[in-house]
Amino acid sequence: MWRGLGIPVIDADQVSREQMLPGGSIYAAVAAEFGNVVLSPDKTIDRAALGSLVFADPDRRRRLEALTHAEVLREVERRLGTIAQTGCHLAVVEAALILETGLETQMDGLAVVIAPIDQRIRRAIVRDGMDETSVRARMSAQVGDERRQTASKAVLHNDRDLRTLRGRARSLAIEVLITRA
Repeated sequence: MWRGLGIPVIDADQVSREQMLPGGSIYAAVAAEFGNVVLSPDKTIDRAALGSLVFADPDRRRRLEALTHAEVLREVERRLGTIAQTGCHLAVVEAALILETGLETQMDGLAVVIAPIDQRIRRAIVRDGMDETSVRARMSAQVGDERRQTASKAVLHNDRDLRTLRGRARSLAIEVLITRA
């Protein structure tokens, strides 16, 4: 939604996807660590298989995080630097694990989007085609809403329809832009 307003957005999950492609900065390490079980026939990393593996085993999840987080953060920082060089003074980093990685310490502010757990589960099942158990396993690996809200400067409640969320996101973007001017 903020990208649609002309605000540069860096999607950390997309950065990770790019880095996991053959030849990417973390591909070889992930393939070596988790082996053929996470490789598709074309030798790309099957993110669904990798997710099933690591969210079922906290040890494996920690190993994956150790291989990926620093590289993803380096690339996010590089992209932020590139944006700053254009004279832009506002950018958004979209990441599910900002607090878990400590990335929030490098940000001017944190805005979180929250929704009731049952809504998040239903949305993830529809959006990602996962079953409820898989969704809950991924959610349990993340910081809870209370900590997110405490650490944030703004909370967007995503408990209604997209039109309502779009209005809330727009209002917050305008507020941030005004305070930065």
